[in-house]
Amino acid sequence: MDKSSGSKSNVEGFSQLLRLLCWCPAYISTHDAMETGVFIWTWLVSAAPQLGALVLAELVDAWLWTIDTKRGLFASETRYCGPAAKLRPHLSPGEPESQPQIDLVEQIIAHRLWLGFLIDRFEVRSCSLFFFFLKQQILFNCSSRTETGDRENTN
Repeated sequence: MDKSSGSKSNVEGFSQLLRLLCWCPAYISTHDAMETGVFIWTWLVSAAPQLGALVLAELVDAWLWTIDTKRGLFASETRYCGPAAKLRPHLSPGEPESQPQIDLVEQIIAHRLWLGFLIDRFEVRSCSLFFFFLKQQILFNCSSRTETGDRENTN
């Protein structure tokens, strides 16, 4: 086997592993998954500071995905929230609707943990221009996508 092809597959494997470590907690969106994710991300950026930018770039992409897919903080589906949530099957005729697989509150708690990690990272790296732009991108995309979603829901 050629050394260069072995090196290339190591880089691809590392890239996939890093992507999974960053995206799985976002995809699962539970308190336990996010707590584990925050632990792993903190360890990664502490043990290998040169990976900080890669980790944060993947996390920004995953965060934007949660906006696009309306998960957690960005969920627009509130059918199962509030005091009427348990009564819902009795309020409408026909078969009761099944509860969502993941509790919205659980997803919001996961987002809160994730947000805490991001805030900590941005505070640690606040002097870096790269991290400033990442933070601006997150804030801009959150506000513009939320406004777009609000306009779509009102039409």
